[in-house]
Amino acid sequence: QDFYSYGYDGSIDVSSSVFANIDCETNTVNDFVLNSFDSMADYVQEGITGACIEGAAFYVSVDGDNSNNGTVSSPFATIGHALSFVKEVGNATTIYVGAGTYSPSLTGEVFPILIPNNVHLIGENAEATILDAEADTLNDAAVVIIKEVDTVTLKNFTLTNGYSESHGCTGGGGLLLTADDMFSLNSEDGANIHSSSPLIENVILENNHSKNGGGLAFNRVIGPIIRDVIIRNNTSSVMGGGVFSFVSTITMENVTVTGNENRDEQGGGIMLAASQGTLDSMTITNNISGQHGGGIWTNSSGGPDGSDGWIMTNSTITGNTAANLGGGINFAWSHSTISNSIISGNTSGWGGGGINGIQSGFTIKHSIIKDNYTQGHGGGIRTGGELYDGLEPPVIEDCIVTGNESQGHGGGIILMDNIDAVISRTSVVNNHAAGYIGGIDVSITTATITNVTVIGNTSGGGGGIGMSGGSSVDIANSIVWDNTGEEVWNYYSSVNVIYSDIQGGYAGVGNINADPLFIDVDAGDYGLQIESPCIDAGTADLNQDGVEDITDYLGGAPDMGAFEMVISVNPPTNITY
Repeated sequence: QDFYSYGYDGSIDVSSSVFANIDCETNTVNDFVLNSFDSMADYVQEGITGACIEGAAFYVSVDGDNSNNGTVSSPFATIGHALSFVKEVGNATTIYVGAGTYSPSLTGEVFPILIPNNVHLIGENAEATILDAEADTLNDAAVVIIKEVDTVTLKNFTLTNGYSESHGCTGGGGLLLTADDMFSLNSEDGANIHSSSPLIENVILENNHSKNGGGLAFNRVIGPIIRDVIIRNNTSSVMGGGVFSFVSTITMENVTVTGNENRDEQGGGIMLAASQGTLDSMTITNNISGQHGGGIWTNSSGGPDGSDGWIMTNSTITGNTAANLGGGINFAWSHSTISNSIISGNTSGWGGGGINGIQSGFTIKHSIIKDNYTQGHGGGIRTGGELYDGLEPPVIEDCIVTGNESQGHGGGIILMDNIDAVISRTSVVNNHAAGYIGGIDVSITTATITNVTVIGNTSGGGGGIGMSGGSSVDIANSIVWDNTGEEVWNYYSSVNVIYSDIQGGYAGVGNINADPLFIDVDAGDYGLQIESPCIDAGTADLNQDGVEDITDYLGGAPDMGAFEMVISVNPPTNITY
C-alpha cells in the first residue's frame, strides 16, 4: 500500500499526487493502494497522475523483481506490488502466482494482504504456493483480508502462520471475509449486513490463530463461496478454532475442517453465530472445544426472527471432542438442519456425545448417529433447557441411532425440559446407558414417537423407552423389543402406546406382543420379513380422530417399526407392446 489508515474517521486528500500506476480511464487507484483498514477514511484523489496500467494479467514469482513489468518472463516479486495494478472497473485483473513461499523474510511480502475488488489471484497449486505471514504475538497480522467485493477469486494457495488477536471478536487468522466496517458487531438483529461474494477455491488454511476463527472468519457478509478447501490445525483463544461465522450467509462445498481447537469457549471446528447458508459434503473431524461443540457450535441460527438457519447435507462429523456439551454438534437457541450425514465417534464431558441442544430445536433426517460417547446424559443425542420462544421443536426422522454410550441416562437419546420433540421412522438400536434407559429417555417434557424401532439397548436400569418427571409421551406404530429391563418404563408420567409391538405386551389400542421377525438382526438389518406380524399392523390415524395423519405407506395400513416393508417385483421379460 502507498497509504494506510487505521481508525481515522474523515477525509484524506491525496489530490494531485503522483502514483506509480493508475487507472487512466477513471483517474483513480484501487483500495489496495489507498487502504483504510476499517473503511472509515475517505480518500479524495482528484487530479492524480501516474503511469497508465496496461494489460489485465500479471505474474509473480519468488525469483521476480518489483522493477520488472510483471509478464510471465519478467515477473514481480510480491503479490502486494501486483495488486497495485488492479483496475476496480472494467474487466477483472488476473494475477498468477508461481510456486514457492511468499513471506516477509523470504520475499518481502507485507501482511495482511488486502485483496481489492475485481481481481482473480491464482496460485500454481495449493500445496506449492504458500502465503506465510510469519505472524505471532509480537507481529500481529492475518494472512488475507477480503472486504465487500463482487468479483474476486482466491485459488490454489496455502495460507499459514497468520496471527490476529488484534481483530478482536471479528477474528480471522488465516482468512477474513468481512463487511467494510470490519470491527462493527452491532448486527445480530440482521441489520448492517452487506453483500460480498468472493470465491475461495482449492485453498489450505493451516496453523493460523485468532481470537475467533483461527483459520477463517466471516463477518456480516452475504454471498461468500468456499469450495474444495482444507482448514486444519488452527487455533482460537475463544470461539471457532477452525471457522467463525457471525451474522453471515455462506456457501461451503467439499470443505474439510480437521485438527482445529478453540481453547476457552465454543466450536472446536466451526462456530456459526446467527448464520445461514448451505454446507454440503463437509468433513469435520478431530476438532477440540474447551467447552461446547467439539465439531460445530451454532447459536441463534434459524428461528422466529425470520432466519432460515443453515442446512448441512452429505457430510461427516466424526472424532470431535467437547469438554462439556455436544461432542459432534451443539445447537443453542436455533433451528438448523442436517440431512444425509454421519455423526460418529464424537465425545463430550457433560452430555450429548453426538448432538446436544440448549433450549434449541433442530432437524436431523436421513442420518446416522453412531458410536458417540458422553460422561453425562445422551450418548447419541441430548436436549436440555426449555425450548426458546418461537422455535420449532427438535425433529429426528428417518435416522439410525446406534452404538452410542452414556455414563448417565439415555444411551441413544435423552429428551429433557419441555422440548416437545418429534421422533419418526427412526431405529434406536444397541445403545448403552450406565444409568437409566438404554434407548430413548424422556424427562420433564412431551414427545411424539412414531414408527420407531427400539431394540437391543442396554442400561443400568429402566428400559428401552423411559418416561419420568411428569412427561407426556405418545407412541404409535413402533417396535420395542429385547431391551434391558421394562420395554416401556413409566415413572410418574403419562404414556399412550397404540398399534405397537411391545415385548411382554403393553395396554393400548392395537398393541401386539409377537416376534417382529426382523430380516437379520446380527447383520443390523431391522427391516421386516414378509411373514412379520408387524406388516400392515399400524395405524394411519395417529390421534384416532378418524382422519389419516400418515398417507405415504404400502398395503392396508402402515407397518410397525422404522422401516416400511417394500416388496420388490421383477417385471416379466416375455411381454411385447
